[in-house]
Amino acid sequence: MTELKWKIDTIRTVLFSNEKLKFKKKEWSKIITGQDVFNEMTQEENGKITQYIEMTNIELNKQFNLVYVEEQNVLDLQLVFQHDQYTYSYDEIIEITKNFFEKNKKLFSVLRSSIIRIGNVVELSIAIDDEKSGCNLLKNNIPSLTAIGNDLDEISFRTNKSYIYKNVKVNRVIQYAIGQKMTVAIDPKMGIPKANLQKHILMNIDVNTDASHRNVLDLEEFNLSSQDAILDILKNRGVYAN
Repeated sequence: MTELKWKIDTIRTVLFSNEKLKFKKKEWSKIITGQDVFNEMTQEENGKITQYIEMTNIELNKQFNLVYVEEQNVLDLQLVFQHDQYTYSYDEIIEITKNFFEKNKKLFSVLRSSIIRIGNVVELSIAIDDEKSGCNLLKNNIPSLTAIGNDLDEISFRTNKSYIYKNVKVNRVIQYAIGQKMTVAIDPKMGIPKANLQKHILMNIDVNTDASHRNVLDLEEFNLSSQDAILDILKNRGVYAN
């Protein structure tokens, strides 16, 4: 059996506050990364700022984004692998995920009195050229997908196996889907970049405290519970361990 190796798209920690955060531009990113922000930008809709984004280069082809949605009191901490074409084994993904979650904890001391929800997310993908081999790869590795045929477009699978922690419902969502991504390569004949759309198998693992929860959480405890739940799924190769 060929073990799946995935491209990491993003690893994220999303925090929901019950009040307007006393957000400090460029300081919070540096607390997590230890480095200066290299770029900042805003996204607007109808002339109104909807998101503020800080970007920090972590290392070659990796970037840390801090996204602050002021109107919704949401902070989205993202490790982005947009330009990283390397594919990772599950063991490698586990180590990278653990390291990122550990770095995010540096910010918890200034947030612990107001966070009412937390979500940890890992988004992975595999580029597929051949439909049949792509389907066989999934059927041989993911028990819940053994019944699919040889058409990648059949793949649309989402499941939630929740658990209760400290009397709070926590959702463990695993989703498989097909998506298209733009790839850019140099045309050897023309010597110029050429863009192509390529099919990808997408896997999204999202462990989050339920949207119905509105009271302040013990941030460290719930982050650890969420983190362990994601790592268990990765250790079990993309399915629930129990």
